[in-house]
Amino acid sequence: MKFRKPGIVLDIGLFIFLVSCNLSTTSNNIPSTEAIQVHTQMPLEATEVLIPTEIVFTPTMEPTARPIYLMNQPLAVVSVMADDFLKVYSSPGIEQSIFTQLAPNTLHIESTGDAEWVDGQYWVKIKLENNTGGWVQAKNLTSMIDSSVFCNDPQIPELISRTIQAINHRDGNLLMEITSPIHGLEIRHEWWNPSVNFPYDDSLARIFDDPVSYEWGILQGSGDVIRGAFPEIILPLLDDITIRYSIHCNYLEQGLAAGGTAGFTEWPFEYSNLNYYSIYRSAEAGDELNWRTWAIGFVYIGEKPYITVMVQYHWEL
Repeated sequence: MKFRKPGIVLDIGLFIFLVSCNLSTTSNNIPSTEAIQVHTQMPLEATEVLIPTEIVFTPTMEPTARPIYLMNQPLAVVSVMADDFLKVYSSPGIEQSIFTQLAPNTLHIESTGDAEWVDGQYWVKIKLENNTGGWVQAKNLTSMIDSSVFCNDPQIPELISRTIQAINHRDGNLLMEITSPIHGLEIRHEWWNPSVNFPYDDSLARIFDDPVSYEWGILQGSGDVIRGAFPEIILPLLDDITIRYSIHCNYLEQGLAAGGTAGFTEWPFEYSNLNYYSIYRSAEAGDELNWRTWAIGFVYIGEKPYITVMVQYHWEL
């Protein structure tokens, strides 16, 4: 597959400003379920960073190569439902016997350093009790990154800016370059609706012109099924946050200070071991409920971050 070099990096003055901002966090550890609840139910003092719609980029980074290993760092489980488990196999491959299971929010998993591609899936061998080892799909793992480290990582504001650029320019190749090659991209129409998964393949590169219809969940109140293609259903909602926006680290902004609210909101349990930024488009005066937030979850492969989750928040009945 041929990739096109992205144009990236903010104007130097703006980039330094973003990096120097002390964005709020509530914990010095990777987000836990408890920490996420605090983030989503209490307004925190988050530094608001206003970013202009038009940003000039200059090339500084080679296109992302498909990684063949996870670096030797503590790992955590991601994208496993609260009522499910992460299956650990005796050998790589879903046809192999199941050795044991891990809870969906497990932390401090140690890799043996062994990894293999099997049938298009990346597998990692992890250490278990009694010096035994088992194999899990790497798409359900991420490197553990301390929340304070994440919120001060200068790579993240750059990735957010590249995400906005990909949306504005309908650039599927750029979106693919900043998406995790192992995890792909999960998109939720609302936080409580199921995700639609876009694997790291040509379907992701063509996402802005994708005619395939997906089911994005249901509308609150009516219960009607939300069905349609990405350009029809999701893209207009993403366009809405590129008009003007502020970013907030590990906090779901919903305009509480200005009178906006969405009732109960939360960062989904399946992503509780992921750090995230919310991209918030505020409401106009006199229309305080008309706001929108997209939260972007990031995975780390070694020390390099990628986007892997997008979740929409807005005012609901």
